[in-house]
Amino acid sequence: MAALTDECRRGGSGLKLLSRAKIGLRRRKTFVQMLVYFIVASVAGLTISTFYMYYQSSRTIVKEIGNHTEDSMRKAAHSTSYMMEWTLSYAQNWSRDSALVAYALGGEKDYYEDYKIWSALRKIQANNPLIESIYMLNDYTDTVVDTRSGIYTRAGFYDKEALDMVAPAELQGHRKLVPRGLEGLLNDIRPFRANLLTYVFPYEPNQSSSALIINIDERTVADLIGRNFSPSEGLYMLVDETGTIVASPGQNLFRTRTDYANRIDASGRSSGWQEIDGQGSPSLLVFADTSFTGHEGWRIVSIIPEKQLLGNVHALRNWTLLIYVPVVLATLFIVWLLAKKIYFPIQRLVRDIAGDRREEREDQEESELSLLSGVYRDQKSRLDRLSNTWRHYRGDARNAFLRGLIEKEAEYPEREMERRFADLGMRLPRWPIRLVLVRIDGYCDWASSYTEQEVRLLRYAMANIAEETMKGYALTAVDLDRDRVVLIVETEARSEAELLEHLRESQSSIKDYLEIETSLTVSPPLEDYADMHEAYKLTLRQAEERYFRGRGTIGVAKAERRESASAYKYPEERERKILNALKLGNEEETIRHLRTFVRETTDMSVSEGQLALTQLILNIGKTMNQIRKSDALGDTWDIPFIQETMSRLEVLQAVEEWLEERMREFLELQRQAANKASRNGQIVAEAIALIDLQLADPNLSSKWVADRMKMSINYLRSLFKEETGQPLADYIAKKRLERVVEQLVDTDRTVEEISVQMGFPAINSFYVAFKKKYGMTPNQYRKAYQQTPAPTPCVE
Repeated sequence: MAALTDECRRGGSGLKLLSRAKIGLRRRKTFVQMLVYFIVASVAGLTISTFYMYYQSSRTIVKEIGNHTEDSMRKAAHSTSYMMEWTLSYAQNWSRDSALVAYALGGEKDYYEDYKIWSALRKIQANNPLIESIYMLNDYTDTVVDTRSGIYTRAGFYDKEALDMVAPAELQGHRKLVPRGLEGLLNDIRPFRANLLTYVFPYEPNQSSSALIINIDERTVADLIGRNFSPSEGLYMLVDETGTIVASPGQNLFRTRTDYANRIDASGRSSGWQEIDGQGSPSLLVFADTSFTGHEGWRIVSIIPEKQLLGNVHALRNWTLLIYVPVVLATLFIVWLLAKKIYFPIQRLVRDIAGDRREEREDQEESELSLLSGVYRDQKSRLDRLSNTWRHYRGDARNAFLRGLIEKEAEYPEREMERRFADLGMRLPRWPIRLVLVRIDGYCDWASSYTEQEVRLLRYAMANIAEETMKGYALTAVDLDRDRVVLIVETEARSEAELLEHLRESQSSIKDYLEIETSLTVSPPLEDYADMHEAYKLTLRQAEERYFRGRGTIGVAKAERRESASAYKYPEERERKILNALKLGNEEETIRHLRTFVRETTDMSVSEGQLALTQLILNIGKTMNQIRKSDALGDTWDIPFIQETMSRLEVLQAVEEWLEERMREFLELQRQAANKASRNGQIVAEAIALIDLQLADPNLSSKWVADRMKMSINYLRSLFKEETGQPLADYIAKKRLERVVEQLVDTDRTVEEISVQMGFPAINSFYVAFKKKYGMTPNQYRKAYQQTPAPTPCVE
């Protein structure tokens, strides 16, 4: 009975606890509902997301990686295609160079010409990062010039495979890049091994094997691809149309064939990715076409094992399943805490974000949501200001658009033109307009003193000065690079004379502030965009009249009149008088007839005048060689040298002064030679003149001078020592060192370049000879005596 009573009491206590719990839940109904909602939503979301990730994570990640890699691959393919296209075009343009063509088809062996061509090919190679080496094969002299190791005979050249490729019967089969391996000894001493892509430029395909051969380094191409597309793991390669690997970071893959090409061709796309079974494991195959002229079907291919991509993802997925249950329990607990204290985290968040803003508005009644809304508005305002700042940097886009209108024919309808102007934040010009072509005088010498970035900033400063000094005119400046800036001027009803007066003021201000001398040419008035390109071409052609007008002038382009083909007449009679006076050594008559000849060329067009002056200089050079009984001067006064000199001097007056100076120097040398009374003195004078003319020839020596003068070397040495009091070899070294000193003081060339130019065979012997004579090193001498460096010559 007692036991029954105790059991009833315990049952009554349980009912009381249950009743109290129900009352508490009823009082906290909202809290319970929030708790239930949070628990159901959290557990359901966690469960669904976990299983969805379990089944979909790998595929989603592979897809994202594939799309991203394909985009990077397309960019890499475009860059690679551009570089390969540029390299072949660059090499083809140089293969047509007149000096290279003349050498390749020449029939006489000349070691000095071999050295000049070797130097030229070295410069061509140095200006293209993809070219590993260049061969020049002269089939007539059986000479091979190799930028890698020097000059060979055809029989002694180490790269036989390259020579076989240029055989006349084989040329048609090698008009593409040919992958090949090269291994051997350079100069029979140094081992050499390389993987190359070779291209042949024949000069006479049906007559001889003379050709220019370009070798592209496979490693350089692979590095180019790697810079533009470098997956963290996996293998990438460049594959040609036959499926042969022609570039890859792996040396053992070069010239091996792959079967990936068949899978790619089956897709029918120019770029893409697909999952494959690569070497027994799933892999990602990514490809993109990188075809260029004459090389269709080339692709960049990358193989990325999925195990390497998704290894960590699979591990993370498995660990997620293992910790799912603890996470669910922890989530239930956290949700309960959040539901219990949901307001306090929001309050803390508002306080942290608002900060000082809340303190500034303590006297205002403002809810937390209103405060958050204010913070959002402030952030949006900042983003708007950043967007406005970005719009100010559209100058480059504007310049590119206007440059396209000037340099190319406009292809846009009027509405499209209005839209493009509006997108770039520009207004349409008010017609009529004029184009003012501003060219920097003496650009070659001037630009050599600045970096490319500094030159661009100076052109920008020129445009700003023009805008400031031409107030009252609506003006837009367009940068065309190098020495050119075009001003688009809205002339409206203003006269041409008024415009020219303002342009002279701008020209003067540019010279005063920037110390830059300019020549200006103004186009005829324009009424339409379609006329801008033709007006620019007309203005550019007539800007060449600077050759006659001189520097610092302003000209107005006029409609060109067509001249008959027979208008050009070379003043042969005046040339004959110049050459006769030169042969007689009459300086006064020579210069007088030369000036008359120059005045007669001013009645010709610019191109005709330059042609006439070029022909005269060539004939003067030949006459000087005949007088000196030497062809040394002719090696210098060839057509490329004359064109370079005239381009650098720019105007007729400067060319005339240069030619007069050269002729005076020559006549002075002739007078000095004529003053030698004795036969011995004449011989020594001839030797000295020959040395002065050939001082830069590395083959110049006592024996070389004796051979050219057809004398015994021992007799010449004895005679020279007797007449001058110093050995012939010492005199040559002395003159070379004097010329080196001039180069050190007057130019910024390196010591090594000067020593090679002056014919010193080795840099060590040059340093020893220089220090023995001057008591200091070349660099110390330059630092002590150099005043103002002479600018490096260039050709516009």
